[in-house]
Amino acid sequence: MWDAISSAISNVPIMYFVYAIALNTILAIIGSLSYKLLFKMQEENLGFLNSFFILHMAQFLNFFAPFKTGALFGKPLITKLIGNMPLTKSIFAVGFENFFSIAWQVTMLPILLLLVGEDMLFNNLLLKITITILFFICVGIVLYKYKWFIPKIIALKRFLPNRINKIALKFGINDDVINDFVNSIPSYFSNKKIIALLILLTAIQAVILPFFVGLSLSFFGIKLGYFSLFSVYWISYVLGRLSFLPSGLGVKDVTMGGLIVGFGVDSGIAIKSVVL
Repeated sequence: MWDAISSAISNVPIMYFVYAIALNTILAIIGSLSYKLLFKMQEENLGFLNSFFILHMAQFLNFFAPFKTGALFGKPLITKLIGNMPLTKSIFAVGFENFFSIAWQVTMLPILLLLVGEDMLFNNLLLKITITILFFICVGIVLYKYKWFIPKIIALKRFLPNRINKIALKFGINDDVINDFVNSIPSYFSNKKIIALLILLTAIQAVILPFFVGLSLSFFGIKLGYFSLFSVYWISYVLGRLSFLPSGLGVKDVTMGGLIVGFGVDSGIAIKSVVL
């Protein structure tokens, strides 16, 4: 399989690699700007380069932390150390970032499941409608009862090694800080311009990311329509994220491969593209 992947890559025009680098660069800029805006919302000035380094250090940490806790608990500490931002505001930025992304992704998931196609998933209209309604109800409950849900998410810190928990306490991450963060959430929504800009940047990211699936398939001479790429990427990504495994390991890969096969691609090529 590795020989086939190596051969496919060697035969791909250099422009495909240029596209991949360009897409990654755009996403890095957007991600850094988004994180910077979360501090501007709190009247703090986080430098763009600091935001860039914080973002990628947290992503690296997330590969090794259990239950995806690396970015959730390590990022505020990295932000304080590199960006010299107040810890309470760093916690808010990371908490808001995760809460916002999970909310729109979980909302989008059932819609994609409905649109992907009857033969690929399930051929029962009533079941589709029921699942969609249940997901919207769940999202509504989470948004309405965020003061209950957010501390539960923060409680995942018990899965971290004791050493990391001690470091968190050293930097002041305790129950009082968490409660202050939860109580301050409504006041930050008053800046409509920043919220609108965050939504715009998120939408651009959502549009760009599926192209990476298309690039990996193009190495094997396969082309899928954009909607197919969008569905493959986001269904597999959201299900992987909901698994709470680091980077959706296993769940994301199996789902992506199955969806690619469902769109008519040979299973061998699907596996190679997922590995790539």
